[in-house]
Amino acid sequence: LWATRSSEPRRGKHRMSVIEANRQMVADFLGEWGKSYDAMCASFRRYLAPDCLIRMTRTADLHGPDELIGFMAQVRAADIIETMDVEILRMVVTDDCVVCERIDIMHPPSGGTNATLPTFSLMDIRDGRITEWHDYFDSADMPTGSVATIEATGA
Repeated sequence: LWATRSSEPRRGKHRMSVIEANRQMVADFLGEWGKSYDAMCASFRRYLAPDCLIRMTRTADLHGPDELIGFMAQVRAADIIETMDVEILRMVVTDDCVVCERIDIMHPPSGGTNATLPTFSLMDIRDGRITEWHDYFDSADMPTGSVATIEATGA
């Protein structure tokens, strides 16, 4: 699916190349998460703008890759996520936004799979980097107490 929205109209090959570049960037970004914890963290630094606003269900807003990596270290220490396989179901892409329906399959450091999470994501893109990222999912599908425990204790 390709959608059209832009405050700055573009035509022809240039516009399609921007849309395709945004689609590929988000697919590559999500694809890194299943390789290793280090690859996932490296993808945050590579694809997120330094001041990127990150909003996830039942989680305080995070600002930039450093805060997200700190949060992920807490999640990892709580044996919630080491890696995450992502199955992209649908993507709608414009010149400056990617909307993605996906299934996140969470693998904890202890092994196995601890959650399969239907997720809806919206990412704003500027100058080839994600500047704002919103993830929406049903927190009831998370491992018991995981998000609430991290928020309450900072563990």
